[in-house]
Amino acid sequence: MFELYTGQQLFRQNHEIALLFEQYQLMGAPAAEQHSTQFKALKHFSPHFPRFQANHHGLQTSVFQNDPQAYDLFLSMLQILPGKRAHIVDVIDHPYFHDLKK
Repeated sequence: MFELYTGQQLFRQNHEIALLFEQYQLMGAPAAEQHSTQFKALKHFSPHFPRFQANHHGLQTSVFQNDPQAYDLFLSMLQILPGKRAHIVDVIDHPYFHDLKK
């Protein structure tokens, strides 16, 4: 979705740790007790990774400034923890797509 709006990749890393850090820098790192088993299965994962605070508010003003529904959908699809991430049914039912259904 970011790439459709900007023509650029959101995450440019090729290595799993660098990619995970880039995601954490944007969306914030989950608390150590929230790390899912999927993260623990990563070969180089450590619960001692740096704690990043979410820093996605700049995207709201620079990328999605005229479309708050798109920004909301974007954030719901990028949640770090799989249990909090939007499922396809949630995405399709999101208000961002309501005009397409008419």
